[in-house]
Amino acid sequence: MALFKKKTIDKPPKIIQPYTQTNEIEIPEKAFIQKNVGTDDKPKYGYLLTDYELDFYKNQLKPLADEFGMLVIPKVRLADIIEVNKALYSDHDDLSNIFYKSICMKHIDFVIVNPSSFYILFLVELDDVTHLNNKQIERDKLVDKILKRIVFGKSGSVRELKLIHVQNPTNTSEIRKALINNKERFGKQNGNNEEKK
Repeated sequence: MALFKKKTIDKPPKIIQPYTQTNEIEIPEKAFIQKNVGTDDKPKYGYLLTDYELDFYKNQLKPLADEFGMLVIPKVRLADIIEVNKALYSDHDDLSNIFYKSICMKHIDFVIVNPSSFYILFLVELDDVTHLNNKQIERDKLVDKILKRIVFGKSGSVRELKLIHVQNPTNTSEIRKALINNKERFGKQNGNNEEKK
């Protein structure tokens, strides 16, 4: 049984009351700073992508997606793509919270979507040198494992949400293949994003 399902937005979001205790916490001045996506020697504050990610996006990924009429969204939180299958854990909030924490603090480098509907086609991770340390390797293994068994839509079918790991940024053959496959699977007329039966 799949622990996670693809996130749906076909119903109004629940209105969650603010957590009063958090609101009452006094935030010290300078408690937060812009994220540094550079290095200690060459800091880069206020940018979403590292130089390596930006170069890959501008010179490889975006031109390829444009060729197939698709859109690239960078830095998407995993919890905005999938959610915990709460139907399995209605009586186990502790487990539900553990699984939620396993996705809420992780993001995907690039998400490829249909530009007219923003339907998610597949995901791309740019595996640079930061993916070589043990902590990141374990993180990648967990994300791969989670995405292999996702409940899709109302049908309840369980299948993989494709994640492509790119080690060599100049080799985009697997991404091209995925774009071709999605062009065949999805209707292109009038921006239709319904999967062909």
